Amino acid sequence: RPRDVSVLYCATPRAMRTILVISLLLVATLVSGAYRPKPEKRPTYQAREEQLDGLPDHGDPTVRAQLECSACKALVAQLYDDLNQLYDLRHGRPKHYEVVEVTEHMCARVRDTYGLLMRNNMATTEFSRDEAITRMKGSWINAFIEGRCGEILSHYEEPIVENFPRMRTRLANLQKLVCYKLDRKCAAAEYTHEEL
Repeated sequence: RPRDVSVLYCATPRAMRTILVISLLLVATLVSGAYRPKPEKRPTYQAREEQLDGLPDHGDPTVRAQLECSACKALVAQLYDDLNQLYDLRHGRPKHYEVVEVTEHMCARVRDTYGLLMRNNMATTEFSRDEAITRMKGSWINAFIEGRCGEILSHYEEPIVENFPRMRTRLANLQKLVCYKLDRKCAAAEYTHEEL
Protein backbone atom coordinates (compact mmCIF):
# COMPACT_ATOMS: atom_id res chain seq x y z
CA ARG A 1 0.00 0.00 0.00
CA PRO A 2 1.55 3.39 -0.94
CA ARG A 3 2.11 5.99 1.78
CA ASP A 4 0.28 9.27 1.63
CA VAL A 5 3.14 11.62 0.91
CA SER A 6 0.92 14.73 1.02
CA VAL A 7 0.55 14.42 4.78
CA LEU A 8 4.33 14.53 5.25
CA TYR A 9 4.67 17.32 2.70
CA CYS A 10 1.98 19.51 4.40
CA ALA A 11 3.35 18.99 7.90
CA THR A 12 6.89 19.93 6.97
CA PRO A 13 6.11 23.48 5.66
CA ARG A 14 3.92 24.18 8.70
CA ALA A 15 6.71 23.14 11.04
CA MET A 16 9.16 25.20 9.02
CA ARG A 17 6.89 28.26 9.21
CA THR A 18 6.60 27.86 12.97
CA ILE A 19 10.37 27.61 13.36
CA LEU A 20 10.82 30.62 11.09
CA VAL A 21 8.31 32.73 13.06
CA ILE A 22 9.89 31.79 16.40
CA SER A 23 13.36 32.57 15.04
CA LEU A 24 12.24 35.94 13.71
CA LEU A 25 10.61 36.81 17.04
CA LEU A 26 13.77 35.88 18.90
CA VAL A 27 15.95 37.97 16.58
CA ALA A 28 13.54 40.92 16.81
CA THR A 29 13.57 40.72 20.60
CA LEU A 30 17.35 40.68 20.74
CA VAL A 31 17.74 43.50 18.21
CA SER A 32 15.11 45.75 19.82
CA GLY A 33 16.81 45.52 23.19
CA ALA A 34 13.72 44.07 24.89
CA TYR A 35 15.93 41.33 26.26
CA ARG A 36 18.44 42.74 28.67
CA PRO A 37 20.51 40.48 30.83
CA LYS A 38 20.28 41.24 34.53
CA PRO A 39 23.03 43.57 35.65
CA GLU A 40 25.77 42.01 37.66
CA LYS A 41 25.08 42.12 41.39
CA ARG A 42 27.43 44.46 43.20
CA PRO A 43 28.59 43.59 46.68
CA THR A 44 26.65 44.69 49.74
CA TYR A 45 28.99 45.44 52.61
CA GLN A 46 28.34 44.99 56.30
CA ALA A 47 29.75 47.97 58.15
CA ARG A 48 32.95 46.94 59.89
CA GLU A 49 34.40 48.66 62.95
CA GLU A 50 36.92 50.67 60.91
CA GLN A 51 34.16 51.88 58.56
CA LEU A 52 31.88 53.25 61.28
CA ASP A 53 33.62 56.63 61.21
CA GLY A 54 32.82 56.89 57.48
CA LEU A 55 29.09 56.38 57.98
CA PRO A 56 26.83 59.42 57.85
CA ASP A 57 26.42 61.01 61.28
CA HIS A 58 22.75 60.27 61.98
CA GLY A 59 23.02 62.40 65.13
CA ASP A 60 23.54 65.54 63.02
CA PRO A 61 20.10 67.11 62.41
CA THR A 62 20.82 67.89 58.73
CA VAL A 63 22.09 64.38 57.99
CA ARG A 64 19.25 62.82 59.98
CA ALA A 65 16.67 64.80 57.96
CA GLN A 66 18.26 63.55 54.72
CA LEU A 67 18.26 59.96 55.99
CA GLU A 68 14.63 60.22 57.13
CA CYS A 69 13.57 61.56 53.73
CA SER A 70 15.50 58.88 51.85
CA ALA A 71 14.07 56.14 54.09
CA CYS A 72 10.55 57.45 53.43
CA LYS A 73 11.09 57.46 49.66
CA ALA A 74 12.56 53.95 49.83
CA LEU A 75 9.58 52.62 51.80
CA VAL A 76 7.09 54.24 49.43
CA ALA A 77 8.94 52.80 46.41
CA GLN A 78 8.75 49.30 47.90
CA LEU A 79 5.07 49.73 48.81
CA TYR A 80 4.36 51.10 45.34
CA ASP A 81 5.93 48.08 43.64
CA ASP A 82 4.28 45.53 45.93
CA LEU A 83 0.82 47.14 45.81
CA ASN A 84 1.00 47.52 42.01
CA GLN A 85 1.85 43.84 41.75
CA LEU A 86 -1.14 42.97 43.94
CA TYR A 87 -3.50 45.28 42.01
CA ASP A 88 -2.34 43.76 38.71
CA LEU A 89 -2.81 40.25 40.07
CA ARG A 90 -6.35 41.08 41.27
CA HIS A 91 -7.26 43.13 38.16
CA GLY A 92 -7.39 46.37 40.15
CA ARG A 93 -9.65 44.99 42.89
CA PRO A 94 -7.65 43.45 45.72
CA LYS A 95 -9.36 42.45 48.92
CA HIS A 96 -8.69 44.64 51.98
CA TYR A 97 -6.94 41.81 53.84
CA GLU A 98 -4.56 41.34 50.88
CA VAL A 99 -3.53 44.99 51.03
CA VAL A 100 -3.01 44.66 54.81
CA GLU A 101 -0.80 41.60 54.20
CA VAL A 102 1.41 43.66 51.87
CA THR A 103 1.94 46.35 54.51
CA GLU A 104 2.21 43.88 57.42
CA HIS A 105 5.72 42.61 56.70
CA MET A 106 6.96 45.67 54.86
CA CYS A 107 9.32 46.97 57.55
CA ALA A 108 11.24 43.69 57.84
CA ARG A 109 11.41 43.58 54.06
CA VAL A 110 12.91 47.07 53.68
CA ARG A 111 15.32 46.31 56.54
CA ASP A 112 16.61 43.26 54.68
CA THR A 113 16.52 44.74 51.16
CA TYR A 114 17.84 48.29 51.49
CA GLY A 115 21.26 49.68 52.33
CA LEU A 116 23.00 53.03 52.04
CA LEU A 117 24.32 53.80 48.58
CA MET A 118 28.12 53.90 48.38
CA ARG A 119 30.04 56.60 46.50
CA ASN A 120 33.84 56.72 46.50
CA ASN A 121 33.86 53.95 49.13
CA MET A 122 31.79 56.09 51.51
CA ALA A 123 28.19 55.52 52.55
CA THR A 124 25.84 58.32 51.48
CA THR A 125 22.50 59.35 53.03
CA GLU A 126 20.59 57.66 50.19
CA PHE A 127 18.90 54.30 50.73
CA SER A 128 18.88 51.92 47.77
CA ARG A 129 17.76 48.38 46.97
CA ASP A 130 19.51 48.29 43.60
CA GLU A 131 21.75 45.24 43.56
CA ALA A 132 23.76 46.67 40.65
CA ILE A 133 25.04 49.41 42.99
CA THR A 134 27.34 48.89 45.94
CA ARG A 135 25.52 49.43 49.24
CA MET A 136 26.41 49.46 52.95
CA LYS A 137 24.34 47.60 55.53
CA GLY A 138 24.73 46.85 59.21
CA SER A 139 25.52 49.01 62.23
CA TRP A 140 22.55 51.38 62.69
CA ILE A 141 21.61 51.49 58.98
CA ASN A 142 19.04 48.71 58.78
CA ALA A 143 17.50 49.45 62.18
CA PHE A 144 17.11 53.07 61.08
CA ILE A 145 15.13 52.29 57.91
CA GLU A 146 13.04 49.69 59.75
CA GLY A 147 12.20 52.22 62.48
CA ARG A 148 11.25 54.91 59.93
CA CYS A 149 9.07 52.37 58.15
CA GLY A 150 7.25 51.61 61.40
CA GLU A 151 6.72 55.33 62.11
CA ILE A 152 5.37 56.03 58.64
CA LEU A 153 3.05 53.05 58.46
CA SER A 154 1.70 53.57 61.98
CA HIS A 155 0.75 57.16 61.14
CA TYR A 156 -0.06 57.06 57.42
CA GLU A 157 -0.97 53.51 56.36
CA GLU A 158 -4.65 54.38 55.95
CA PRO A 159 -4.14 57.44 53.69
CA ILE A 160 -1.53 55.53 51.66
CA VAL A 161 -3.94 52.64 51.04
CA GLU A 162 -6.84 55.02 50.31
CA ASN A 163 -4.87 57.16 47.82
CA PHE A 164 -2.92 54.38 46.14
CA PRO A 165 -5.50 53.42 43.46
CA ARG A 166 -5.51 56.91 41.93
CA MET A 167 -1.72 57.28 42.25
CA ARG A 168 -0.64 53.84 41.12
CA THR A 169 0.64 55.05 37.77
CA ARG A 170 3.17 57.51 39.23
CA LEU A 171 5.58 56.67 42.03
CA ALA A 172 6.62 60.34 42.33
CA ASN A 173 3.04 61.38 43.18
CA LEU A 174 2.79 58.80 45.96
CA GLN A 175 6.20 59.85 47.33
CA LYS A 176 5.13 63.52 47.32
CA LEU A 177 1.93 62.66 49.19
CA VAL A 178 3.60 60.53 51.85
CA CYS A 179 7.08 62.04 52.27
CA TYR A 180 6.34 65.73 51.61
CA LYS A 181 2.71 66.32 52.59
CA LEU A 182 1.91 63.74 55.27
CA ASP A 183 5.25 62.91 56.91
CA ARG A 184 6.89 66.23 55.89
CA LYS A 185 10.42 64.85 56.47
CA CYS A 186 11.49 65.51 52.88
CA ALA A 187 10.26 69.09 53.04
CA ALA A 188 12.25 69.51 56.27
CA ALA A 189 15.33 67.89 54.69
CA GLU A 190 15.21 70.29 51.74
CA TYR A 191 14.70 73.27 54.05
CA THR A 192 17.64 72.22 56.26
CA HIS A 193 19.80 71.57 53.19
CA GLU A 194 18.98 75.04 51.76
CA GLU A 195 20.07 76.71 55.01
CA LEU A 196 23.65 75.51 54.47
